[in-house]
Amino acid sequence: MSEDIESICPKGFFTLFGWIYSKGLDVADIATYGLLGNLGAYNAETNTVRCCQPSRRYMATLLGCSVQTVDRSLARLVATGLIEGHEMRADDGASSHTEYTIRCGGFNDPC
Repeated sequence: MSEDIESICPKGFFTLFGWIYSKGLDVADIATYGLLGNLGAYNAETNTVRCCQPSRRYMATLLGCSVQTVDRSLARLVATGLIEGHEMRADDGASSHTEYTIRCGGFNDPC
């Protein structure tokens, strides 16, 4: 992959707090959560990251795994309440993409 880190994560970093390890997630889930945090826009009022719309294929490429692994990780993250997926629709009503909201929590577990 020829992209540099600044083009992938223009804000530089997303902090993972210790509570993430108590959620029963595997390493792919935690990497997916961190990647979504890096790709979105932080909202201090709600302590969430929004406007995160990467394709599953793009995420798999960045994480070095399969699209199926990303799908499983996204499903587990939704099930734990750490992320929400919002299906976006095109003008004709067809599904266009998914936008993710990531609960950050800071030092406290957000769920």
